[in-house]
Order: sequence, then structure tokens, then C-alpha cells
Amino acid sequence: MEWVTDELLFYGGLATVIAALILLIIYMVISRITFLHLKKKLDTEYGDAPEKKQ
Repeated sequence: MEWVTDELLFYGGLATVIAALILLIIYMVISRITFLHLKKKLDTEYGDAPEKKQ
């Protein structure tokens, strides 16, 4: 019975890590799309951003 518990913990942890990576990728894509839409809207309302001085 101990072997089943060890396998369950291993594969459960592996599934959790894979699910977290998939959710991270989905979050990054959604946040990037949102950022681009916001940047486009701000550019149309306020014009292009001034160049940064270095």
C-alpha cells in the first residue's frame, strides 16, 4: 500500500506542476493581450508616449 501512496504523491505533484505551468502561460498571454489593447487605447486618446531621455 505504501507504493501506491508514493506514486499518488509523485504523479499528483507532477500534475500540479503541469497545471500551474499551463495556467502561467494562459495568464501571460491574457495579460499581454490586455496590455496591448490598453496601450493602443491610450495612444489613441493621448497620442504617442514621448521618448525617454537617457
